[in-house]
Amino acid sequence: MSQSYSKTSYTSYSSSSTSSIDPNSHTTTTQRYAEESYTDPTMGTTTRRAAQTNNEPPVSQTVSVPPGGGRATITGYGGQEATRRIEDVSERDEQAARDRDYEEKIEDE
Repeated sequence: MSQSYSKTSYTSYSSSSTSSIDPNSHTTTTQRYAEESYTDPTMGTTTRRAAQTNNEPPVSQTVSVPPGGGRATITGYGGQEATRRIEDVSERDEQAARDRDYEEKIEDE
């Protein structure tokens, strides 16, 4: 399975804010959330997220994925850094189906 990549880069941004009032204590809780994602066919995708409750310091996270998948680097939310593997499993699943078909065919002969 060959992959093709667009030569176009793009950026998306979204944010939200919610407020609620505790009916018993009459305190207000405000939560804010923002996310920005930048994709470049040669550099991969970087997503930055930030969240804040009331006037506490915001917490943030950055996820970077190289082009075509591979190991994603995740930083933030407490300062931990993690690396996770992201892979396209469609080819693996297709191969497993072909292997099963072949084994069934051999058993039938």
